[in-house]
Amino acid sequence: MARTQDVWGAEGISGRVKFLPLAWAGMPKTSFRKNSDSPHSLQLASEKPISKVRQQFTLNFEKLHLKVNGWVKKLIVYRYLFLGSVVGVFILSVSLLVSGIVKFSAFPNVEGDLLQARVLMPVGSSLAQTQQTIDKITSSIQAVNNNYQKEYQTPLIQGMTVHYGMNADAFEGGAHLATVSVDLLTAEQREQSINQIADLWRNHLGVVPEALNIAIKEPVISPAGRAIYIRLQGDDLTSLSEASHQMQNWLAGYPGVSNLMDDLRPGKPEFSLNLKPGAFALGLTAQEIAAQLRAAYQGIEVLETSIDLETYEVIVKLDDASRDELADFDYFPIIHPVSGHMIPLVNVAEIRSTRDFSRIQRINAQRAVTIYGDIDAEVNNTQAIFHDLEKTFLTKFKQQHPDITVQFEGEVKEGPLTRNGSMRKSMLMGLIGIFALLSLQFRSYSEPILVMANIPLAFIGVIFGHLIMGLDITMPSLLGFVSLAGIVVNDSILLVEFVKQHINEGMTPHQAAAKASGERFRAVVLTSLTTIVGLTPLLFEQSPQAQILIPLATSIVFGILSSTLLVLFVVPCLYTILEDLGVVQIKNNSSLLK
Repeated sequence: MARTQDVWGAEGISGRVKFLPLAWAGMPKTSFRKNSDSPHSLQLASEKPISKVRQQFTLNFEKLHLKVNGWVKKLIVYRYLFLGSVVGVFILSVSLLVSGIVKFSAFPNVEGDLLQARVLMPVGSSLAQTQQTIDKITSSIQAVNNNYQKEYQTPLIQGMTVHYGMNADAFEGGAHLATVSVDLLTAEQREQSINQIADLWRNHLGVVPEALNIAIKEPVISPAGRAIYIRLQGDDLTSLSEASHQMQNWLAGYPGVSNLMDDLRPGKPEFSLNLKPGAFALGLTAQEIAAQLRAAYQGIEVLETSIDLETYEVIVKLDDASRDELADFDYFPIIHPVSGHMIPLVNVAEIRSTRDFSRIQRINAQRAVTIYGDIDAEVNNTQAIFHDLEKTFLTKFKQQHPDITVQFEGEVKEGPLTRNGSMRKSMLMGLIGIFALLSLQFRSYSEPILVMANIPLAFIGVIFGHLIMGLDITMPSLLGFVSLAGIVVNDSILLVEFVKQHINEGMTPHQAAAKASGERFRAVVLTSLTTIVGLTPLLFEQSPQAQILIPLATSIVFGILSSTLLVLFVVPCLYTILEDLGVVQIKNNSSLLK
C-alpha cells in the first residue's frame, strides 16, 4: 500500500506527498526486507542478540555497583572514622613530599641529541697545547662510539665539530679555550641515555692534568636555570677562592654531580718586583726600573726617520731568544741613570713568581665568585642536595668564613618562586572563582565545601602516582594538579544535587546520600575512565618531546583516579557529618534537576 505524509512548504501551505513502494519505482522486489513492520534501524538493532562480552561486562559492572552501594551505606554509619582515615592518607601523601621520598624538581629531564666537551686550559696556553688536549678528547669519544657500534651494530656519533677559542662557561676568549660538539643518534634510536654516554666519555678520557677544567655536558640549560649556581661574595679574593674550592670539594661528594667550576681562575704567570731597602739610596726608583723592563720586553722607539715620502720608526727591544730565557731574568742589567753602570736586577729588587686572577667579578660593588655545576636528575635531586648542603655543611662553612655571604641562584631559587608565587596565586584565584560560582548555584556558603572537598582527594593521587611512576614532582605536575581543581569538582556537583533532591522528596540525609551515590556511580566511573584511558598512552611515551608532558598526565590520571574512588564515599559521609553539625539545613531548595 502507498503511504502519504503531510508536508509544509516554504509559505506554510500544506500538501500531501505519496510514497510508493520501491518495486513500483522500477526496483526489484527482492530488495524488500522480510520484516517490513520494523523499518527503523534502532528497532532492528534492538532485536540483535547482545554479545557475550557486553553481557559479562554489564554483569560485572552491576555487581561492582551493588558492592559500592553497600559500602557507602556502611561507611555512612562509620562516617567519622572513615573521614578521619581519608584525612590521615592526605597527611601521609603530603609528608611524602615534605620528607623528600617524592622529590621536587623544577622541570623534568628531557633527553637531547647534542653533547659538548668544553675545554678550559690555563690562561697563556698556546694553541698547540690546546690542540693536544682536544686530540685526547676526540680519541676518547671515538672509543665510546666504537664500543657502542660493536654492541648495537650502529654508530653512535652522527657528526663532530671542534671550535677553538670558544667556551660558553668561561666568559672570556683566547687560544686556551675550545669546545667539541658531538651530534648523537636521536633519543628514540639510542639504547643509552645522554647522561650515560657523558659518563662513558669521562671514564675513557680520565684525568687530563694539563687542562684547568673539562666539562662534558648538554649545551641546553633548563628553563629554571642551572642546577648548581652558587654565588659567594666578599672583599678578599684569596679567601673567596679558598671558600669556592672548599664548597666545590663538598659538592663533588654527592652522586650525580659533575662539571663543577667557578669563574675566579688564575691568570698568566707573572713576576712581582719589590725594591730592596738600599735601592733608593743608589738613586734607583721603581719607575726607573719599570721603564727599563718595559723598553726591553715591549720595545722603545729610538729613532724616527723619513726616506722620500715614507716615515720609518726604529724600535729597539730584546730578541725573542733573550726574552724567553726567564732563567736569566734575575740578572737583567739595570743601567744606573747617572753613572751608567749596569746593576743586576736581583741586587736591587726582590723577584717573586706570582699568578693573579684572570677575571674579577663584582656584584653590587662587592667582589664575587660564582660556582657552576650539573646534576644528573636520574641519579640525584637538586632540592635534596641543597637541603642536605644547608643542613650539614653551611653552618660550619659560615663559621670558617664569616665575611663571605652565600646566595643560591638558578634552579634552587627560581623553582620555589614559580611554585610558591605565580602558581600558588593562580590556584588560589581559581579556587575562589569555583567557590563563588558554586555559592551562587547552591545559594549556600557551606554546600560548596562538599564539592570542593574533592580537590585535596586528587592531591593524594598526584603524590602516589608520581611515587608509582618513579617521577619527581615538577612544574608540569603542579600545573596538572591546578587544572584538576576544575575537573574533579564536576562529579561532586550533581552528586550533591541528587542528595538535595532526595531530601526534598522526604528521605533522611543518610538515605538520600546513599541513594545519590548509587545513582551517580555509573556516570562518575565512566566519565573518569574515558579521561584516564585517553591519557594513559602518554604515560608510557618514550619520545623526548613527550617527556615534559608525562608529569602533567600523571597528575591528571592518578588525580582523577583517586578522586573518583573516594568521591562516591567521601561526599555522602561529609554531607551527613555537616548535617550532624547543623551546618547543612534540610529544607526545600531549588535544584538544577527540578
